[in-house]
Amino acid sequence: MTAAHDGDASGAWRPSVRATELGRGAASAFLRRMGEPTWTSYARSAAITALLSRRRGALGIASRRIVYPWMFASARKPVVLEDVVIRGARKIYLGDRVMIEHGVTLDAKTTGDIGIKIGDEAIVRVGTLLDTGYDGSIRVGPRTGIGAYCEIRGLGGVEVGENCMLARNVLLGSGTHAFDDLDTPMTDQGTIGLPIVLSDDVWLGANVVVLGGVTIGRGAVVGANAVVLEDVPPGAIAAGVPARVVRQRCRGSRGIS
Repeated sequence: MTAAHDGDASGAWRPSVRATELGRGAASAFLRRMGEPTWTSYARSAAITALLSRRRGALGIASRRIVYPWMFASARKPVVLEDVVIRGARKIYLGDRVMIEHGVTLDAKTTGDIGIKIGDEAIVRVGTLLDTGYDGSIRVGPRTGIGAYCEIRGLGGVEVGENCMLARNVLLGSGTHAFDDLDTPMTDQGTIGLPIVLSDDVWLGANVVVLGGVTIGRGAVVGANAVVLEDVPPGAIAAGVPARVVRQRCRGSRGIS
């Protein structure tokens, strides 16, 4: 067994998705992928979303605002637009007046107690994917905005603070594939979970990629198209591939010079 199989001090090794799904019977593998413990709970969630997820306009929003809280672990007055895909609804927690725009996927198939938790008045824009994997979690703080077509992979755990801004196409990938063994296909070597932490008041520009094991400090800014491989200090402005700190924010400044 290689080091990649064992993981290291900063990450926990997990079996591959293929092993996780194919190591079970077809029925139980399907239920686990859907994030549901029983066929009864799956049928309940599937019936609710089939009936309401594509209903357009104010009537659709009002219907989902009334009915969807019965499906989630908790939700207070959510605004859920059309065609939202929901898996593992009983492990999804939505704060007060959370907005989930159309085409979003909330996939909380984790074995943990909390899959996805989104704070008060946060917004998840169109087409975004939040996926906990089978053992991870995603937590988003109050008043944070997640832009269109972002992808947050919570395998190793992702925490996004309050008042953060994620522009479109941001990728937060809190894990990696093990690959050290040349005699075993990489799809069979498992994955290593590496947490990502975004502190409060962080701004990530368009197309930013943040890899596992990274913490971005309070008030930091990461420029568009950057790839973040290392921690970014509080109040820093980072840019480039790989991202490097270019300067510190100045108190009272109104932009990036």
